Amino acid sequence: MMLRWDNSTNPADAMKLTSRLVFALFTGLLTIVNPAGAQDALDPAADPEAGTVALIPGFLPDPLRVPIVGGGEVDVNSRGLGQSCVGFISIAPDFRVTAQEGFSLLRFIYISDTITTDTTLVVRSPDGKYTCGNNTFGTFNPMVDAVNGSVGNYAVWVGGFSPNTPVYGDLYITTNSGIVPGSTGVVVPMATALPTITPLLTPTPTAVSGLTLDAALPPSHGRASLAAGFLPDPYWTAVVGGGFIPVPALNEQTVIGSSSLPECGGYTDTAPDFRLEWGGRSTRLRFHFVPVAVDGIEPDASLIVQSPDGQWNCNRDFAPGFARPSVEFINPAAGMYHIWVADEDNPGTSVAGVIYVAEIASTPDTVRQAATLPVTDLFGLDVGEVTGMVDLVLSPDPHVIGGLTGGGGLNIAATNPDLNQPNPAFACQGFYSTTPTAVLNLPQPLSYLRVFFVGDDSAANPTLIVRMPDGQWYCGDDSFSTQNPTLNIIGNPSSGIVRVWAGSYSPDEFIRGTLYFTRRDAAPSSAGVVGVATPTLTIADALTPVALPTAVILPPLVSVQNSAGLDSAAEPVSGTVSLGAAITPHMLEASGGGVIDAAPLGEACTGFVPAPPDYRVQWTGTGTFLRFYFVAFGDTTLVVSSPDGTWRCNDDSYASVNPTVDMTNATAGTYNVWIGTFSRGMSVRGTLYITEDQARNPGN
Repeated sequence: MMLRWDNSTNPADAMKLTSRLVFALFTGLLTIVNPAGAQDALDPAADPEAGTVALIPGFLPDPLRVPIVGGGEVDVNSRGLGQSCVGFISIAPDFRVTAQEGFSLLRFIYISDTITTDTTLVVRSPDGKYTCGNNTFGTFNPMVDAVNGSVGNYAVWVGGFSPNTPVYGDLYITTNSGIVPGSTGVVVPMATALPTITPLLTPTPTAVSGLTLDAALPPSHGRASLAAGFLPDPYWTAVVGGGFIPVPALNEQTVIGSSSLPECGGYTDTAPDFRLEWGGRSTRLRFHFVPVAVDGIEPDASLIVQSPDGQWNCNRDFAPGFARPSVEFINPAAGMYHIWVADEDNPGTSVAGVIYVAEIASTPDTVRQAATLPVTDLFGLDVGEVTGMVDLVLSPDPHVIGGLTGGGGLNIAATNPDLNQPNPAFACQGFYSTTPTAVLNLPQPLSYLRVFFVGDDSAANPTLIVRMPDGQWYCGDDSFSTQNPTLNIIGNPSSGIVRVWAGSYSPDEFIRGTLYFTRRDAAPSSAGVVGVATPTLTIADALTPVALPTAVILPPLVSVQNSAGLDSAAEPVSGTVSLGAAITPHMLEASGGGVIDAAPLGEACTGFVPAPPDYRVQWTGTGTFLRFYFVAFGDTTLVVSSPDGTWRCNDDSYASVNPTVDMTNATAGTYNVWIGTFSRGMSVRGTLYITEDQARNPGN
């Protein structure tokens, strides 16, 4: 585009015009009036595939999330809409927003499910202007702003860079200028698929031990066996990565020169840091690494995973602007996964942190963090010299100190107002004595240590503070569905004095109880822990996953007869998942809709579904209740066939247009799931939930 002004143009106005152009080029946004005839290929008045919403200022939730499948046959660049208008879109808009009142800012952001997918946005405002967005804020995600937007219809198209190729993701609509592409936990969706470089390369069989990565060596920080549907999800383990060996090119396992794979790099050790034995069938398996911050700064780390077929998979940053690494496998093969953690920059530097293994949709920033956050400074507690300490010995594990009394008159939150307590991130609250409740000597550094305090009285509400030898403070409150506090201390680099303060949530209340130190999965809810009358394993918080069988005998798969023409024995559209437990809902992304009318199946069966099932669930659980429900931005239906050959259907449920199907006598076997829409051939994208929890439903 060329800017022109003559001698009569005010210099200040010219400068403003230049500044606006620079801003438009920087953000990837450019608004122009649509030239005559340019809109002929587009039909902004057509019915949008993903629907319509009417909004007024102050709408909730903000941002509003709308799953959209974009792309199409129309080359935007050839329509003369402007230099920043690129990609391929459909003739009809993907979505329409009707502004019932004026907005000072109405922002549209599209986040692709696959972070490496480049997408575009086209928005037509009520005055007929087209605004386009491409790459913004260092990501492939587009953004379009309607500033001082008028009342009326905003037609929205989502584009991809290949004709007639769908792109999957979510449109976010917000009035908050602080929300941009890449906002952590806000517009980075839980359904994000992570970028993983997966070269078709195998290691040379002549690798020299000590100079290359050797998957045959015992892992430095242990191993685990997991099956599809494991709980709790994510599984986590503490490791200390890094080393002196440059991560090799991995195609020939040479350490000379730089890596030929851009996502492989850094310094690590010969032996893997962790090994996972994976069993069962699943749609996704994700490995995240979250390093422990040193002096408030997280070191740059990379993650290297060798899959069972010998391929190498590496990642440095899970997305542009995010430094934590993650590796994802689609339809992961059963077998051994060998994991290394590398320091990206410095040889011989240790990188402590947590490896997470997850099936649920997550990123290193959205995964539930296991490590207790350290506090650098905490005032009011006495850390003077001590004598007569006992050693903290974890043989047997746990190390137990009973008969302690915690509590006092020091309000730790009031004494440390800069922490803005109570702060759930630090949990530094409660009332303490200034002198420690217990003091121990830690003979050697430990990469992982769990500390918890259990009151003798189950009605007591204790709190906990620990100061480790490196000077870092850790605070804890309620945990494991109890009022007892737990700390997961990860990455402590020092031996020396460990000081522990047991406190009370109420002032001058003194709580008698038992202090535990462990490197295993003991917890306030564990069997054998003093003070817990009815020990249970809390799914949401337990360290070690529930053991699931790696081999399950299921009835043979047969075609269930039906009058609608559905093929229950066909290969599912979106895949098969094996589940042994689903108290925490198992979530699967899916697109519903098809051309077969489900009505012949029964009175409650409606909508159009595909002939093959959308998902197949191999259920090995022992419960008697199983719920399937689908949540989407649109009216959908659900059809489920059970192992005994019966069919169950549903349309609207729980005061919503989302369907729910309950199996009140759920036996082990194969459940096939079809997701329907009310227009033949229409596709609606959303999330399928599978759960044993009767309290979970589309309404909450």
